[in-house]
Amino acid sequence: MSRPAPPPGFVLPVPKPPARIGPARWLLWWAAIALALFVFYGVFSVGWVLLRLAAGIADRRSRKRRVPAQR
Repeated sequence: MSRPAPPPGFVLPVPKPPARIGPARWLLWWAAIALALFVFYGVFSVGWVLLRLAAGIADRRSRKRRVPAQR
């Protein structure tokens, strides 16, 4: 489906081409992405695993204390 023709004397604005992005900006962008990936996967994942390990150890210790009360 095509657009209807503009009325006579009406000028459509011509969009400007996008600005060129310099190599320094690309380098900054990729460095930020690399840092974010490192923080998310390197730091947060290790922290999550350590928290789960601590929770598992606490759960085991808690179960050991409750078991002797049963007959």
